[in-house]
Amino acid sequence: MSMEDILDRILSLCEGIDYADARFASEERTTILLKDSSVDRITSGTLAGYSVRVLKDGSWGLASSNDPSKLREVVSSAIKLAKASSKRSMGSSLAQEKVVSKRFEFKPKQDARDVTMDAKVNALKELDKEMLEKGISTASIGYSEMTREYRFHNTEGAKLYSSAPLTRFLFEAFVRGETLDVARKSLVRHAGFETEKDAHKTAAETAQSAAMMKNAGRVPSGNYDVIVDSHMGGTMSHEAVGHPCEADLILTGESVLSGKLGKKIANDCISMVDDGTLFPLSGFIPFDDEGTPSQKTQLIKDGTLVSYLHSRETAAKMNTHSTGNSRADSVYFFPIVRMTNTYFEPGDHSLEELVDLKKAVIIEGFSGGVVNPSTGEYQFAGQTGWLVENGEKTKFLKNLSIAGNVMETLKSVDALSKETGEPSAGMCGKSGQSVPVGDFSPWMRIRNARVLGS
Repeated sequence: MSMEDILDRILSLCEGIDYADARFASEERTTILLKDSSVDRITSGTLAGYSVRVLKDGSWGLASSNDPSKLREVVSSAIKLAKASSKRSMGSSLAQEKVVSKRFEFKPKQDARDVTMDAKVNALKELDKEMLEKGISTASIGYSEMTREYRFHNTEGAKLYSSAPLTRFLFEAFVRGETLDVARKSLVRHAGFETEKDAHKTAAETAQSAAMMKNAGRVPSGNYDVIVDSHMGGTMSHEAVGHPCEADLILTGESVLSGKLGKKIANDCISMVDDGTLFPLSGFIPFDDEGTPSQKTQLIKDGTLVSYLHSRETAAKMNTHSTGNSRADSVYFFPIVRMTNTYFEPGDHSLEELVDLKKAVIIEGFSGGVVNPSTGEYQFAGQTGWLVENGEKTKFLKNLSIAGNVMETLKSVDALSKETGEPSAGMCGKSGQSVPVGDFSPWMRIRNARVLGS
């Protein structure tokens, strides 16, 4: 029996329920970690499984297995769980959406599965050698590849299939001066081992940033006009604005943007989007884990909040439509509202115009931070930066952070550049689940922002 037949069989066993969907995923994964110019570890394997999610009287039940011989038991378990939770039902339902049958299959230029392990290790060692030639102390390179086959069927008649590889290179460059400093960069995309050709540029940029840190200065903490680059701006779009736009947080009152739909929340120059259709970026999905096609969702338009991010369930509760943002870590998890590729849209200024200030601070890169979606308070650490005096970069900086409240920051942005930088990519964690996402931004100028320096 094919996996497509298995999913159909699962749904045929779902009797006496209001709705059901069945998901299957098979993932072939390989990871390699190179530390101190030596292989630290290699892992490789295949994970496969299926699940069924049922809705009965406003309550959900989910059960899963990797054994195709246990279909009846798995369905029975899901239905029992839905019935058992009916006494504390949240009145769940699904927004009506167009039933879609769709197939997405991407074949890379160079399938990583066809490349020998020795060739992959040698490629990482060559990247490591190139990084060390830039004057850093040591480097760490993480490589991972995943090819995922995914199927989704539901009782409404939807049948969807996708297959695509995801390749990651993660670079860390360390340099020792008065302190041990580190620069980090990643290259993640839906592609095959041909990504390695572009990884040389990313590796070099990471090492160059670290090497410059050795003699970098600092600025006193205080309020400055701040220009943030694509990586920091992208982080702000995802962490400080994107998460508060997730409709499940809106419904539970855990978002600073609750009750703000249709209201002015930012300067007129700010427009922001979540777009899962951007292939081959890390956050690309052809459809979400409820079978809704991926789409471009305008979150902020000319400073006004115009949409939240929705699953079919949150859309039903707010009398709207899904935005295709219901995603799960794997078939073993319930789908929840998640971002895809999130970004601020470009403005109409050049970078030279943004830095044409008597005194300012540029913050580049991202190395960590915290945000409270319910209050909007955040603090994000950059990797490097510059002191700007009379429109000129005068001093290279490190150990810079920007802190504030997102509602105030959005109104303090007065200009964005025409250009956007390279997209950033990572894994976004929420409710114990982690999914690949992307973000980017134009250069963005924030007036009178709080900078944490020396």
